[in-house]
Amino acid sequence: MAKAQALPLRKDVPTELTWDLTTVYATDDDFEADFKHVSEDLSSLKQLAGTLATSCDALRNATEKMLTAARRLEKVYVYAQLKNDQDTSEDRYQAMFSRVESLAAQFGAATAWFDPELLTISDDQMTAFYQDQPKLKAYKRLFDQTFEKRAHILSNDVESVLAGADDIFSSGEKTFGILDNTDLSFPTVTDDSGNQVQLSQGVYGILLESANRAVRKEAFEKLYSVYKQFQHTLAATLTTNVKNHNFKAKLRHYDNALESALSATEIPVQVYDNLIAEVNDHLDLLHRYVALRKKILGVDELHMYDMGRL
Repeated sequence: MAKAQALPLRKDVPTELTWDLTTVYATDDDFEADFKHVSEDLSSLKQLAGTLATSCDALRNATEKMLTAARRLEKVYVYAQLKNDQDTSEDRYQAMFSRVESLAAQFGAATAWFDPELLTISDDQMTAFYQDQPKLKAYKRLFDQTFEKRAHILSNDVESVLAGADDIFSSGEKTFGILDNTDLSFPTVTDDSGNQVQLSQGVYGILLESANRAVRKEAFEKLYSVYKQFQHTLAATLTTNVKNHNFKAKLRHYDNALESALSATEIPVQVYDNLIAEVNDHLDLLHRYVALRKKILGVDELHMYDMGRL
């Protein structure tokens, strides 16, 4: 039997086939410099608490300092996340990303006072602030979004605790990510040319586009047979995530986790429900589509591995 084609290690992939993260930071040292900068910003951001309502200039100063730090944090976060995604088995970048996740939680705790304090400013006072400091109008949409969520923003102390615990709340999602991207081991499968290739999520996507049904079927069944072995672990991580969303939605006085999730993009629950209702009302079109695929493919029974290609 021919030797299976193994997936190359990240370090063995030609540079021209990898993404260029030097456009974010030229070196890891540059990343560390910004990481340190954000870390040092935390104490000064905390000290701004209690200043928002004192004057229009104080509100502008605090807003700009918070947003500047947030943009820098986003940059270090993206860099660390992409470095980790390059090879999730590399301890160095796992540790880097873990540090940034912790920093993000600290940043959230350090700025948790902002929204509750902003809500103490009356509409009349905000109108006066905009008049006295026209440059504040650049942030009007940001402020309005906060005012619109007044009923769901908690006290300074509770917001700070929630923000600081964000790293804990995301443990289910992180556990799944490590299991899925690092610890799961997939078998070999046969490709269109008859070669044995190492299966992965990326290879699976390619094989599912094969015109050869046997190739598609083997890839599908072998991939999901691995996940089935860990179905109880996967169910536990999902349950943890669901409980996390339900808990935070209840704490923030939303009717349910769906309303909480949609509020982030200001989508009414009714819009979501209407979309589902419209799909259900037109399932006959899906049934016609499936019947047509069966006819074109010449099969008696259609499976998921038949849905990616004609």
